[in-house]
Amino acid sequence: MKCIVQKFGGTSVATLERIKHVAEIIAKSRANGENVVAVVSAMAGVTNRFVEYVRSLGAHEGEPEYDRVVSSGEMITAGLLAIALKNIGINAKSYASWQVPIITNDNFGQAMIKDVDPQRLLLDVKNGIVPVVCGFQGVTESHKLQARYHF
Repeated sequence: MKCIVQKFGGTSVATLERIKHVAEIIAKSRANGENVVAVVSAMAGVTNRFVEYVRSLGAHEGEPEYDRVVSSGEMITAGLLAIALKNIGINAKSYASWQVPIITNDNFGQAMIKDVDPQRLLLDVKNGIVPVVCGFQGVTESHKLQARYHF
């Protein structure tokens, strides 16, 4: 099954109007017969605001809690885009990284992707669902088993 991945950065999803526009871009791709998996960043400015919050509380880059807060904006965007897609008649489902899962090393703050298990995403695509995946997130191998129990 042929799939394309469309990545939308913070500026392209900065407002609700832009998120609606992204939904239309995905709709056009699907109308052209393409299966789409969308990957989204946090809305422009959100990550910077979260960085300010965690730093003001004394957290430092490289700490797991720092990463957890700073990467949470992607979850909001993924949910909003899935809603926008549903509003125009496209079945969609948002995913946090641990739900895919996207496995990274445990170098918090600068993690590298080690593996992506596409089974769940491909099943969605096969069933006509557009998966909307959070960018900027991952789960370490040591937390992979724990994460699988939070569905």
